[in-house]
Amino acid sequence: MQLLLTLTACVAIGLGTLLLVNNRPLTAGVAYSLALLCAVLFPIIRTTANLKCWAKRILSLVFTLILLETIDATSSQVAWCWLMLIPTLSYLLLGRTCGLQFTLFFLSIGLTLFAWQARSFENMNAAYVANIALCTLTVWGIIHIYEFKRQKMKEQLQELAAKDPLTGLLNRLHLTKVVDQLQDKGAPESSFSLLLLDLDHFKAINDQFGHMNGDQVLVHVASVIRRSIRHSDWAFRVGGEEFCLILPATSRSGAVKVAESLRGCLQRSPCITREHTIPVTLSIGIAHWPLDGSYLQALYHNADQRLYQAKATGRNCVVAGPSALTATAA
Repeated sequence: MQLLLTLTACVAIGLGTLLLVNNRPLTAGVAYSLALLCAVLFPIIRTTANLKCWAKRILSLVFTLILLETIDATSSQVAWCWLMLIPTLSYLLLGRTCGLQFTLFFLSIGLTLFAWQARSFENMNAAYVANIALCTLTVWGIIHIYEFKRQKMKEQLQELAAKDPLTGLLNRLHLTKVVDQLQDKGAPESSFSLLLLDLDHFKAINDQFGHMNGDQVLVHVASVIRRSIRHSDWAFRVGGEEFCLILPATSRSGAVKVAESLRGCLQRSPCITREHTIPVTLSIGIAHWPLDGSYLQALYHNADQRLYQAKATGRNCVVAGPSALTATAA
């Protein structure tokens, strides 16, 4: 963006000077305004929160300048080639959706004005105008397809980066983002509970049944978790056999009910592989925001301490407070 601003400002200043020499003050004023806007934006480009809004302003001036050049009676017949910058810059700076809107608006005006202005050019016929339009539309189509494919690939990469490849649950890296989103809401009703879940005796499962069956157990637990939570809840795999749940708008008592339901459901649903039926149980520690910590590290620490307490209590239980009052064992 900074490179583009520098090039645009230099071209705009040079073009504005030429336009003044040729006695075209209106178009020159647009060129100098564009150069001034680039100069204002250059030092704040790295810190502004409204980058797309600034990009729209710059592109509006650039495209207005192109249209003025296209319809000017003294312009060359090759002025049409500047129209190809419209889809290129629009998609580059604004993305597929907004870039499409900008291109539709300015390019339709540009092609219409050029076709109308072409009547005054010598040796200009309908086939020549049609070729110009077709070439410009082809460039637009190629850029649109490329941007569509690029955005799809970006979404796929983001999804792969956010998910655990074995279970399909979100990974630990995404946990911070989710907690930050919930904390930014700030309202009392936006309080949430964090649950840490750890499989009991998972090392013994791996040792007795093998690591491939151990992986099947993890996949089975993830499936039970998905069936036991709401669509608004978040599930993560944060360690080898450790999982985390974020339950928005859920009190401590509500989180205990969810944890107990999940614990009981898993206890009643052993993992059935091709050769074995493997019983699985969970120990769960619960922390509540903001009562148990105002930031993720403290919240996670408290939940982890209660998970450790659940392990010490005898496993297959839930601990939601500093004491074992809420712990229940099968």
